[in-house]
Amino acid sequence: MQISYIGMQTAEVAIAPNIRVILKTDSKALDEVVVVAYGTQSARTVTASVSTVRADALKDVPSVSFDQMLQGRASGVSITTPSAGVGQAPIVRVRGVNSITSGTSPLYVVDGVPIESGNLSYLANANALADINPADIVSMDVLKDAAAAALYGSRAANGVILITTKQGQSGKVKVSYDGFVGFSNATDFYEMMNAQEYVDFKNLAVKNRYGTDELSLTTGYVSPYGNKAFNMMKDANGNYVDTDWKDAAFQNGLSQSHSVAVSGGSDKVRYYLSGNYTTQEGIVKGDKYDRLGVKANINVQATDWLKVGMNTNVTTGTTSYVDAARRGSNFAVGGFPRLALINAPNLPMYNEDGTPYYLAQGLGYGGNTVFSTFSNPAAILSLGNGLSSDVTRFIGVFYAEATPLKGLSLKTQYGVDYARIEEQRFWSPLHGDGVNSKGLANAYNTKNNRWTWTNTATYNFSLGQNNFNLLAGTEASERNNSRWTAQRKDLQDDKFVVFQGPFGSATAGGSLSNNTMVSYFGRINYDYASKYIVSLNYRRDGYSALSEKNRWGNFGGVSAAWR
Repeated sequence: MQISYIGMQTAEVAIAPNIRVILKTDSKALDEVVVVAYGTQSARTVTASVSTVRADALKDVPSVSFDQMLQGRASGVSITTPSAGVGQAPIVRVRGVNSITSGTSPLYVVDGVPIESGNLSYLANANALADINPADIVSMDVLKDAAAAALYGSRAANGVILITTKQGQSGKVKVSYDGFVGFSNATDFYEMMNAQEYVDFKNLAVKNRYGTDELSLTTGYVSPYGNKAFNMMKDANGNYVDTDWKDAAFQNGLSQSHSVAVSGGSDKVRYYLSGNYTTQEGIVKGDKYDRLGVKANINVQATDWLKVGMNTNVTTGTTSYVDAARRGSNFAVGGFPRLALINAPNLPMYNEDGTPYYLAQGLGYGGNTVFSTFSNPAAILSLGNGLSSDVTRFIGVFYAEATPLKGLSLKTQYGVDYARIEEQRFWSPLHGDGVNSKGLANAYNTKNNRWTWTNTATYNFSLGQNNFNLLAGTEASERNNSRWTAQRKDLQDDKFVVFQGPFGSATAGGSLSNNTMVSYFGRINYDYASKYIVSLNYRRDGYSALSEKNRWGNFGGVSAAWR
């Protein structure tokens, strides 16, 4: 059994009725550097609640998105996935739900730049955090309490997750590879009836209701022809049909990710370049996510007192999946995977000529009307009913840092998060949800652009055993969003799966939004001999989306520690 505690060495002890354990101080852990708001601190002097997850703890965790890798590795952080669909943004909560009416997602900051999180897409799934390659991450620091997160103001109400990515190191050129290959499949959580069992069960139910199982499903009265209400069907070879509908909807999904990185440099110039390709198939047929990304950064020591650099990340990602109803409703009534659980096994999946069987649309499956509103999943797949989302994204930070005096650092940083999302939806007029509207095609085009300009001054000095760390800064940010939408029904071509032009019953729409924020913040860290520690921080935010009387808000925190 292992017993561990922050700042202490881990101890291994044998399990016994009575155990007495004395943990030794881990001076190495206390000397580690922890990323905090707008800077770093020695773990020894951190007074707020911060959890740090290093890359070493994640290297054996294969995952497409880094947010899923935090599960179980940071205390107070809960991560759940709404469904098994690929590209789904997980629900991340830091210390539970902090608001009834507001959102629950924490603020994500990558290399000092606040980024978009959640679902970038309107129609489909597009996890914003999947655009960060997990292989490029050095550490993740979770700021959990008000004292730790107050410097990020109102955006930090649900906590802050700080992501630090890899940088080049001086020395010889280093080439590294990181990758994994894996499979996933659906849990066999139901034992389904075969065709004969299903027919017998349904006929028994009819007999219990009407006193006979010789029923006309058209009129609801006893049939004069003596036919059973439910019957076995035969295929072209004269064999009885016994369909396993799970085979039509589920699959063994292949997931793989490959990353190659090159880094190196000298005392003056350090660089890091990586490329990655990731593909993930879901457990449901038609579900797939592909990502291609490139990351590059360079840091230059221009003079003894001036350092400049940039850090960029460019990704393109595509998410596609079958849409039998609407986003998030895969296992709702009519959702594509659920069709495999509710369709009758005595019905064929295909006709004699190999085409999908969908005579039942709106009429019932042959002589069975109980599932009249449900579709053939094999037909849904073959007709191309589904959603797709293409995301192109750029995250970049450019900075200059000057140290004109000993202990004094002046830094200016400009960060940008730009995303363009193109989405398509197609419902065939032949079968599925598009029959009543004679087909449907949607097109959505969205642009998100967020920039953040941060200026900070940091001063470190000591007076005897009294140590001070002072921070003052300003920040300005702007977020722009534009979206145009188009929808068309009465499709002229059931095989042309895009918007199909403006003719016929088409509708169009769009939206624009813009908001800005201006902030002023400061922090004072004091410790006496690294034993008595006090931290005070304050931030004032002005937000354009609020009324003039409520535009400004104040946020602060105080924490103390004794070691």
